[in-house]
Amino acid sequence: MLSRVANSLFWIARYVERAENTARIIDVTFNLNLLPSLRKQSSELWYPALEITGMHETYPDDLKTSKDLNFIAYMVFDQTNPSSIFSSIKMARDNALQVRSSLSTETWQTINNFWIELNNLKPNQVLKSSVLEFCEWIKNESHLFRGSVLSTLLRDDAYLFLRLGTSIERSDNTARLLDVKYHLLLPKHEKVGGALDYYEWNSILRSVSALEAYQKIYKEGITPWSVVELLILNPDMPRSLMMCYNDILSLLQSLTRWKKKSALGHINQKIKYLHQMNISKIYKKGLHEFLTDFIDENIHLSNLIHDDFMSNQIR
Repeated sequence: MLSRVANSLFWIARYVERAENTARIIDVTFNLNLLPSLRKQSSELWYPALEITGMHETYPDDLKTSKDLNFIAYMVFDQTNPSSIFSSIKMARDNALQVRSSLSTETWQTINNFWIELNNLKPNQVLKSSVLEFCEWIKNESHLFRGSVLSTLLRDDAYLFLRLGTSIERSDNTARLLDVKYHLLLPKHEKVGGALDYYEWNSILRSVSALEAYQKIYKEGITPWSVVELLILNPDMPRSLMMCYNDILSLLQSLTRWKKKSALGHINQKIKYLHQMNISKIYKKGLHEFLTDFIDENIHLSNLIHDDFMSNQIR
C-alpha cells in the first residue's frame, strides 16, 4: 500500500471520530449549562470546551464573551475552523474520494451521504431548535461509518489503518473529555461528591455512552474514582484508554511487516505503564497531570505511526 493511501485512510477515521467527539463535548456542555448552578456567563462553560477540542487557538478574540449559540456555531459550522464538525467531515470525505478504490461501496456512500446531508443543513435552524438532536445525528452517522467498515471491508491494510485512526483519535478524545470534567468544569467552590458533582459525572458517562456499562460493573452510585477507573483502566470498555491502546497494539502488530517498528515499541511501553497504574496512583499523580501526560504521549505515538508507515509530514 502506498504511504499516501495509508495516510488518507488513517485520517478518514480520525476526522469522523473527531466530529463525533466534538458533538459529544457540545452535548455534555449544553446539558451542564441547563443546571441552574452553572448558569453564568456562557464563556465559563464553552471556552473550556474550546480548549479541550483545541479550538481556542483559532477562536476570534472578539467572540470570547459571546452567547452559547456563537460558541456552538463555531464548533459545528464554521468553515474557517479546521476542527469544526463541518471541516472534519469535509476532510474525511475529501480523503475518502482520493482512496475510493480502497473502500467498499457502502463505506464510501456512508461518508459521502454524511457530507451531503451536513452541507445541506441550515445552521440557523439547527442552532435555534435542535442542538441536542443534531449531536445525536452526528453520533449516529459516525456509528454508521464504523459499522460499514466492520461489516464490508476485507481485513487488509485498508481496514487496519481505518481502525488505527479511530483508536488513536478515540483515546485522545476520552482523555480530553475527562479533563473537561475535573480540571475545567467543576467550580472551585463545589465539593467532590456533591449534587452538582454527581450530575456532571452522570453527564460525562452519558456523553461517552458508558452509563449502562457503569451500572453493570459498579453497584454503588456514581463516584468520581469509579468513573475514572472505567474510562481509563477497564480493558472491556470501548472508549477506555486501556482498550484503545490494546487495539492499537494489535493493529500495529499486524502492520509491522511494513517498515520500522518505533510506534510498536512505544505502544508496548505505554500499555505496560497503564497496567502498572491503579486509581490510587492516578489520583496521587493528579488526574489532570495524568491526562495531560497521556494526551502528549498520544500525540507522540501518532507522529511515530506517521514516521513508520506514512510520510514524514505530521498533520
